[in-house]
Parts: sequence; structure tokens; C-alpha cells
Amino acid sequence: MKKESNFILLKNSIFNIVYNLINVFFPLISASYAARILLPEGIGKVSYASNIVSYFVLLATLGLPSYGIKMIGLTSNDEESKRKTFSELFLINLLTSTIAIISFIVCLLVIPKLRVNCFLYLILGIQLIFCYFNVDWYFRGNENYFFIVSRNILIKILFLICLISFVKSKEDIYNYTAIISAFASLNYLVNFVYISRHTKLRFKNLDLNKHIKPILLLSVTLVFSTIYSKIDVLMLGDMASDWNVGIYENAHKIQNTITTACVSITAVFLPKLSYYYEKNKDSFIKLLNKGLNIIIFITIPSAFGVFILADNIINMLFGEAFAASAQVLKWFSLLIAIKGIGDLICYQMIISIGKEAVFVPVAIIAATINIGLNYVLIPIYIQNGAAIASVVSELILNSVLFIVSRHFIKYKIDFEILIKAIISTMFMSALVFGITKLHCSDTIICCIGVFGGLFVFFGSNLALKNKLLFDLYFQVKNKIGEQ
Repeated sequence: MKKESNFILLKNSIFNIVYNLINVFFPLISASYAARILLPEGIGKVSYASNIVSYFVLLATLGLPSYGIKMIGLTSNDEESKRKTFSELFLINLLTSTIAIISFIVCLLVIPKLRVNCFLYLILGIQLIFCYFNVDWYFRGNENYFFIVSRNILIKILFLICLISFVKSKEDIYNYTAIISAFASLNYLVNFVYISRHTKLRFKNLDLNKHIKPILLLSVTLVFSTIYSKIDVLMLGDMASDWNVGIYENAHKIQNTITTACVSITAVFLPKLSYYYEKNKDSFIKLLNKGLNIIIFITIPSAFGVFILADNIINMLFGEAFAASAQVLKWFSLLIAIKGIGDLICYQMIISIGKEAVFVPVAIIAATINIGLNYVLIPIYIQNGAAIASVVSELILNSVLFIVSRHFIKYKIDFEILIKAIISTMFMSALVFGITKLHCSDTIICCIGVFGGLFVFFGSNLALKNKLLFDLYFQVKNKIGEQ
């Protein structure tokens, strides 16, 4: 039974890797295409408006994306309880989405800066209506990753086709905005159509009150977390220009997609962690330790690789117009490791044990520091100042939560795995740095750097007999042998 559970977790991790690779591959292609057409000013204008709308999307979803995964995961073996939980959370989502839409309309009417680009905000605001159908948390909690991956592939392909077909000059900024909003909405709609065939809403014997406190605690945390993760774009747009926002945002896209890819293996742990914490504490600790070792093993070389290849990555994807993004990306490369480890320990683990309340004071402190640093650094270093503020804030948040979480769960880092991963990363970095000195195109340098770096990193770990790789190998081999 335990082997079967481990294999299901491995299978879901593979599905999630595919899902997140799609989320890396397609957005980078579309961002590369859009950047060369709309240039930094156009990208900056859309990014600034999208940033504003994202606050209202956050209000619409509150803490449901994470809380919903946890609660559906806890009811995985009881269909009736799952249906009841889904109905309760869906009704809460209806209420919060309505509040978000009303708030957005009011802000659009009373804030002068929003009224100037009213049409742009209205286009992006369409996705708020479809937040009524945002039930992605149900599929993740139910570990239905096959549907998530299949849906995502189809929608991403359609998005790319529409982008190439309808965005052909810098005057097509509204077409670009409409495509972004339409496909974000389509995601929600497809989810709801699919789920309506597999479960039904119920309206009797529901208890919405029991969800309010944990959702509010989580949402307060997300609000302040979002402040320090998105206020940089808002302040940069107000204190600098659309050009600076465009330079900053494209570097942020690369960091975000790479971080998402790195955490894709452990991102499926939340339902299992929640279940094990309630049913089997030993399995909970083992899974948490395994996830921590995996995420350290993956994020450290990724951070070094992105830092070394930053100039080549930016030139390859966005062209010389975005050359200034390379320095921003070098700062952001630190976030790959910081946010990767934080996602598991300071996010999934704390949510799974029901200690969301610890987020609130720490998130408030981190948000305050972020705003202060942005205020001081943006006038001096512009987009680089905003990047430094984000790195420092994220480091403070995750460091404090890392320490606090140790009071609840005594997880541990396997230092043998860590040291061997660091040694292998040094070998990899030396090779990749040498590759950047070749007189080749940026595309060739990036391709050779990535594949050559992976070969050296994994080869070094095998030579050093890193037990993490061998454990994974024997787990897959044993399962295949059972078939």
C-alpha cells in the first residue's frame, strides 16, 4: 500500500512537472514574441494594468486555491464529504468574487489613473467575472493531474496561435490584452464545465462558518505576501516609467517560470501532507524531509545556472531592447532557491498542519520592509532597486517562517545530499561559465549551457554517489518490476 502511494505521488509529480514545463515553455515563447512586437513600453503598460487587476483577482479567490487543495485532500476517501466541502467552498467563492467585481468597478470610477486607461482595465477585468468558476483547487486536491495537464496544453496552444495571429505591431496592445484576459477566463470556464459532470452542488446541511476563519487568516497572509511580490511593479510604474516596468517584468517572468518548474515535483505534496498529518505523523515527516532534500537539490544549481546565463537568456528571448533585464534577472536568480525552499516549508507544510495564523505577523513585517526598501532603492537603482527589495523581503519572510516552523515540526536537511549537490553545482557552474565565453549565438550558448550543465551536475552527483538519485532510481525500478 505504501509503495502504491509513493508511486502515485511520483506519477503526480511527473504530471505536475509536465504541467509546469508547459507553463514555462509556452509563456516564454509568447513573452518573447510579445516583447519583440510591443517593446518595453508596451509590455510595461500591460504589466502595470495586469498588476492592478491581480489584486482584485486575489480578493475574488481569497485563500481558496491553497485552502481548497488542503480540504479536498483531507476528504479524498469520502465522496459525500468531498461534495459537501466543494459546495461550501464554491459558495464562499461566489461571495468573494461578487465583492471583488463591485470593488473593481468602484475603483475604476473613482481613481483618475485607472480612468485614463479605462478600456485596458475593462478588458483585463473580464477575468474577474469568470473567477466565479475558479475551481482549480478541486482538481489539485483530488490529484486529478491528467485533466490539469491536458487542459493546459490545449489552452496554451490556442493562446499562442491567437497571439501570433492578432498581435503583429505595437499598436495591437489591446489585442494582446484581450487575448490574455480571454484565455485566463477560458481556463476557469473549462474547469467548471468539466467539474459539473463529475460532482454536483448541494445546498442543504452546509457549514460555511467553519471555513471562514482559516480562509481569512490565509487571505490576510496572501494580501501582504502579494503586496511585497506585486507592489514593486506598482511603485516602479509610479516612480519610474512603463519602460522600466517592461524591463523589470520580463526578468520577473523568467524567474517565476523557472521557480515554478523547480517546485513542480514538491508542489503536489500539499494534499498528501494534509492527509498524513491527520492520519500518520511518521509518514508526514518522511515526506516532508524527502521534499526538502529534493527542492534543495533542484533549486541550488538552477539559481547558479540562471545567474551565469542571464545575459544570454535575455538576449535570446527578448532581444537587445531588453538588455537591461539581465541585471534584474541576476538578482532574481536568488529567489529561485529562496522561494523554492519556502514553497514547501514555509507554505505547504504550515498550511497542512493548520498553522496559517503564523503567516500574518511575518507577512506584515515583510510587506512593510518591502515597501520601505522600494521607496528608498527605486529612485537610485530603478528596476534593480525593486529587484533587490523583492529578494530581501522574500529572504526575511522565508527565514523567519523557516525558524518558526521548526517549533511545530522537527524536519531536517540531509547535509550529505546538500554538500554533494553544492559540489556538483560548482563543477556545473565552471562549465557553464566557460560556455558563455564561446563566440556563438545566445541560443546556442543557452542550449549547450543547459544540457551541458545538466550532464555535469547529474554526472557529478552520480560519481559522488548522492543517495537522493539512487533512491529515486530504485523506487522507479521496483515499481516497473511489479508491472
